[in-house]
Amino acid sequence: MNGATGTNVRVLLFSPYCYPLTGAEAIVSAKLAITLLNAGLEVDVITHSEVARYYPETDGPFWSRLRDALHPVPALPGATRHILRSTPLVWSLRALRCARRLMTRARYDVIISRATPQYGHLPALLLSGSAGVPWVANWSDPMPPAKAPPPYGLGPEARIGYLAKTYLDAVCRKADWHTFPAERLRSYFLRYQPSIRAKSSVIPHVAVIGINAGIAGRDEVFTISCSGSLTHRDPTPFLKAFRSFLDTPAVSGMARAIFTGPTLAGIKQLVARMALEEWVTTEDVGTYENVLARTATSHVALNIETQEGEGIFLPSKIADIVQTGTPILTLSPRGGTVHELLQHSGGGIAVGGSDVEEIRAALVCLYQAWRDGSLMARYGSDRLLSLFGEDTVMESYRRVFRTIRVGVSSRTQMTTSVRESQAAATRETDTVEDVPPDPVIQYSAKARH
Repeated sequence: MNGATGTNVRVLLFSPYCYPLTGAEAIVSAKLAITLLNAGLEVDVITHSEVARYYPETDGPFWSRLRDALHPVPALPGATRHILRSTPLVWSLRALRCARRLMTRARYDVIISRATPQYGHLPALLLSGSAGVPWVANWSDPMPPAKAPPPYGLGPEARIGYLAKTYLDAVCRKADWHTFPAERLRSYFLRYQPSIRAKSSVIPHVAVIGINAGIAGRDEVFTISCSGSLTHRDPTPFLKAFRSFLDTPAVSGMARAIFTGPTLAGIKQLVARMALEEWVTTEDVGTYENVLARTATSHVALNIETQEGEGIFLPSKIADIVQTGTPILTLSPRGGTVHELLQHSGGGIAVGGSDVEEIRAALVCLYQAWRDGSLMARYGSDRLLSLFGEDTVMESYRRVFRTIRVGVSSRTQMTTSVRESQAAATRETDTVEDVPPDPVIQYSAKARH
């Protein structure tokens, strides 16, 4: 078997959403695959060839290496697809067949599976009994969806069906390691799956700088941009604050806000009601690169989160923003993941999502820093690259790879020494040396997502 830290490690990645860049989860998976490739690992990605599209398809040269690593698998052929609807199971069986075919050609050192969607782990689970390859399961969200916190789900105590529980328990039991993008999400997951505490850690979404290479400079007018869905997120407090901010004598209307995303009819109605049409505009979703360019040419990137719940999520757009260096203004639950990230590590300003005056004051602060030329030095999100950058993320994966591969010759020979190594790794994760002591990137069993 190849060395865990060597450049010739071969990875089999199950990721139903990957490339084309159809939405947030696809972008996260695609950037992870690119990061693995950039680090010299050999990667094969088994993905779903038929998924709903949020972004228009892109075919930029940056993704050429990833396209060569893809193995798209359809759920059902031809007209049968419209008759049978059990696409998760059928896709998983076809993905399993594809994996076994690939395994006749090459030996893999590590299997990684990703969920969302929740069936992303199913091929790895079906393969785990015979492959003899360590398996890392990643959880970007609470699963099943019913277990998500309100308003997205019913909370960790939500009852789920027998099949869903059996599947979840099996994945948690059989995967050698579990990763989460934030400690609060990990801690939340442990409330209903405590068995994985000793074999889980935090690896954040990765920021890949090369994607936005060549983007022009920032706009001349002070510009705030907000991209993505606003489902369960209320922009009203921001718009009220922005209205008041525009009336500030030092600003005198010399600013604008741009919302990019689907279903923005509600925003348009609010803008009209507040007579903000001159300063607030909406744009349809373009390609991922176009949306990234909008962020990169803005002076502030706005992140609006639901004010319900515990703030357990690390939105993938945060890593996208970090790629551009644009200062972040987040309207997040106090004590939540993003709120604490910015307060602890900088990169922008964090405020509660409902206090209009607090939001207005933050806008004034950012505007004044822009006027005096200190905006990027004081609030640039590029300082978070030490937490989200490719080197940091890869070192975290190498740590996991070393842990789960010590003494593992086959899954049927998972010895006591391996389990002891996992327990030792748990003790180490309280002070993992390759991860900065930040509330978003801690490996510890103590805090986070």
